[in-house]
Amino acid sequence: MLRHVWWDGRAWNNEPLASPPLGGGPAAMVDFDGSIQVFAAGTDHSLQHIWWDGDGWNAEPLGGGIA
Repeated sequence: MLRHVWWDGRAWNNEPLASPPLGGGPAAMVDFDGSIQVFAAGTDHSLQHIWWDGDGWNAEPLGGGIA
């Protein structure tokens, strides 16, 4: 399960992300507008894209066949 962990200035917080089952470690980046982009291989070997849009987390399969 992918989790989002952050420091709010007083304490650590964490939440599970509604993401598909992942079969590999994620890679994350912050986009030019400050949104968080996460990419990982799904258990079905497809590329998964999980992102923060400012209001909530979203997920979509991008397809492919990651080995």
